[in-house]
Amino acid sequence: MAEVEVIKDGNNFFVVVDGVRIAQRGFPNSPQAGTWVSIEPGWEVVGSEDPDTIAIRYNRANVH
Repeated sequence: MAEVEVIKDGNNFFVVVDGVRIAQRGFPNSPQAGTWVSIEPGWEVVGSEDPDTIAIRYNRANVH
């Protein structure tokens, strides 16, 4: 199973899988605010109503 963590770097939040930053939290007051923006091809991070829960997919397969 992949090692997944959410880290804060200054004012930015990232989802990290096995040491690679795959998504960044959208900036406030931007169209992406409140969502995760993929920064690596093939990755998708989706939040839920529970702020402590996210779904992670790689090429449409569930990772976490």
